[in-house]
Amino acid sequence: MASISDLDIGFVGISTIIVASVVGVIKAVSYLVRKRNEDARTRQRYYFGVMEKLSSESPAERLSAAIRLRSVFDRKHDSESSLRRQVLDVYASFLRILPVGVFQKTVGDSLAYASDLRYVDLQKANLQDLTIKPVKSIGNEEPPQVDMSYVDMFHADLSFSVFENVKFNYAVFYNAILYRTHFKKCQFVGSIFHSADLNGVRFTDCKMDAGIVEGPLAGLGLVPGRLPGTYSTPSLATTGGKTIFFSMPGQLTPQDSAVTEAYYDYLANKCGFNVLYYTADHYPEYGQLGKVRTAVDQADGMVAFGMKQIHIEKGTYRPGMEPGNDTLDDKWLPTPWNDIEVGMGLMKRIPILLVKDDEVNTGAFDDKLSECFVSVVSAQSDLKELESSLAFREWLKNVK
Repeated sequence: MASISDLDIGFVGISTIIVASVVGVIKAVSYLVRKRNEDARTRQRYYFGVMEKLSSESPAERLSAAIRLRSVFDRKHDSESSLRRQVLDVYASFLRILPVGVFQKTVGDSLAYASDLRYVDLQKANLQDLTIKPVKSIGNEEPPQVDMSYVDMFHADLSFSVFENVKFNYAVFYNAILYRTHFKKCQFVGSIFHSADLNGVRFTDCKMDAGIVEGPLAGLGLVPGRLPGTYSTPSLATTGGKTIFFSMPGQLTPQDSAVTEAYYDYLANKCGFNVLYYTADHYPEYGQLGKVRTAVDQADGMVAFGMKQIHIEKGTYRPGMEPGNDTLDDKWLPTPWNDIEVGMGLMKRIPILLVKDDEVNTGAFDDKLSECFVSVVSAQSDLKELESSLAFREWLKNVK
């Protein structure tokens, strides 16, 4: 029979072993936690370094960085949601300033690798010519659906992009440009399309709630799709209403401003037209011509104000050419945007009213030009007699 002292010794030995085991487990767990934290810090430093290279002067380095950052969205790193969100915010920031091109498309296409884009701020982002669809990532047998629910795309440009199998529930497309955008097998519940440019947009087998189909998308001619509860667009979108586009300089003298305001007051308040001012403040960092094209495309008529914007004290037209060498002394020119916007209006075949300063006689405001559906009124004419102007009444009749 064991003595009391032997039992005490055995108990102490067992206790020592247990304590040593617990200490060992604690040390092991502590080591694993430290290693995990150190690995996380190492990965964070790595991705921060890669993000810095997005601003490199080398195009190759920028493209490489944009592609390498996609690995942060691998599902095996689900614990790094904060880092993934930072990468998404960086992508979104770059898409607000990048012009259309290879780098912009590479950054934009990278959004699909995140899968979960809910609540991402893409306001005024350049999302042109992108392909957003589920991408098979590490740890996934089947590609997940890209979730862009609650994404804010206010004033974003999605022209010519393709979105496939994307969820847009309660997404905001307010004032966005969806010119020839193609949505395939996408879901729209509570999405907001107010004032969006839907010219040429296509929905193929997209699931939508009745409020959207009967509301903001009612003019698209949606028909039932191949799948139950889905809709498709067999033709291009159409726009309705009477809108007048004002082609005008970004800055005006008080006298010229009074002229534009008088026309605005008459057309908006007396005629009930929706008058669209499009000045320099509206031009984005990218796709400037696309923005103008969208605005002109929505218009039923145009008023182009040819005001004195550029003064040439002494110049030569076509120097060194024969025939040529005409002088341009004391010459006034309008804003070059007038010619671009009038050209777009002519291509769309909308009635155009040229309101020109008497000293402006170049480009679209050349007195020698005579075109059908183009009327000319002097900016110096008495605005009180606007209704009696034959040219103005002819233009107004063509608009109506």
